Amino acid sequence: MAGTQAAASCLGPNLGITAQWMAAPISGVCVSATIWSLLFGIVQVLPIFKGRTFGYKTRVVAIFHAFTTMTLAYRLSFMCRPLEIGGINTPGQDIVVNVAGGFFLYDLISWIIYGYVIAKYDWMQLFHHASCLVGSWACWSSGRSGADVTFALFVAELANPFMYLRYLLREVGWKDTTLARTNQAIFALAMTLTIPILAPILACVILMEPKSHPLHQAAAVGLVVVNMMWFFKFMTKYWAAARTGPLKTGRKASPRKGSAALGGEIGGLIMSPSGAGTSELKED
Repeated sequence: MAGTQAAASCLGPNLGITAQWMAAPISGVCVSATIWSLLFGIVQVLPIFKGRTFGYKTRVVAIFHAFTTMTLAYRLSFMCRPLEIGGINTPGQDIVVNVAGGFFLYDLISWIIYGYVIAKYDWMQLFHHASCLVGSWACWSSGRSGADVTFALFVAELANPFMYLRYLLREVGWKDTTLARTNQAIFALAMTLTIPILAPILACVILMEPKSHPLHQAAAVGLVVVNMMWFFKFMTKYWAAARTGPLKTGRKASPRKGSAALGGEIGGLIMSPSGAGTSELKED
């Protein structure tokens, strides 16, 4: 009840029918997953994307998701009241988590279907999105930690658009252009801000807060450790390339590369506080 009153200034004195649907766990996630699926369907039929791989198209949708998540987290969570780590969810925070949870569900199902079609599954991707859904479920079922999750989502998505753009530029043959190198530098800067700085700070805050959900505390530690390893791997290659020439991104984009990572795809994100997906970083 307190959470509803606190969010009233953001969502109005009375929640509209749309906000009520999106704030409810089951309906909110289902509506979100449907919208992301429809967006992917639109991308599939647009002439501009004709001939592009599954991985390319899913990352286009993922870029929309990244900006949508950051915007919603800022407007419906950060602007409502001071964030209370481990506190009771507000309707605005429920909406943010449901929109992200719907994306995880859409991406998980699409990746399973694509893996079935090509007879090869990316188990890391499947585990990643399943973990994200478990993290969302922990937030729904407990009615707490909405502040933790929305802030982690925001931090996670900061670097993701640049990560996805790296893949898109590789597929269209622009990986050694000025645009690609500029994007690479921005991505490195965003990773430096999120993974070794913001992510550990958020993880420590979550760990020290007794009201935080145990799943989120465990995820905060595990995902920070994993993402730190991939961060140092990427930065080692980046600085080596900066001294010798354009960063070589390894093997060419393959049609077998699919689903967008969230975490980053800390995106990973059983609401991990970092933004770079390990599947993306391994391609370098």
